[in-house]
Amino acid sequence: SIPGRRQFMRARFEVGWNGASVEPVGGAGSHLLGGLAQANALVVVPEDVTEVADGETVSVLVLDRDF
Repeated sequence: SIPGRRQFMRARFEVGWNGASVEPVGGAGSHLLGGLAQANALVVVPEDVTEVADGETVSVLVLDRDF
């Protein structure tokens, strides 16, 4: 994300036998509605983080009421 600015990445959150997982969906542009339609969560990228690595623990806002 941009340093000093909190970002929210569209994501797909799932819970399976191996625990919870989250993967980004779609691009970062606000005009890309396909990713928004696939997303059921938002990954919170804090102001001081510029990159999130695979396997890293992140904060997630689940948007799906059934979770």
